[in-house]
Amino acid sequence: MLKGMSQRLRKAAAARMTVEAMKRQGAWYARRMRRGTQAQTMLEYALLAGFVAVVGAVTLAAAPTTGDNLKSVINRLISLLTLAAGAAAQSAC
Repeated sequence: MLKGMSQRLRKAAAARMTVEAMKRQGAWYARRMRRGTQAQTMLEYALLAGFVAVVGAVTLAAAPTTGDNLKSVINRLISLLTLAAGAAAQSAC
């Protein structure tokens, strides 16, 4: 009976050790995943900063032509609004 009891105790101890080992391994994986997501977040921010830098460089490189085009569009809008306002004023009289 004593020998059977010790086998049960050994099995219980082995089961506890297995559960403890699984808990430690689970905690290790959780820490590793947390670090992995932090690295992923940093990588996403770096890619976003690179994208903003490229868009800024392209915008600055195209600024002279973009500025001229934008100026001509604004002037055209102003002339159309002026014509519309003049037509509305004439029809009101």
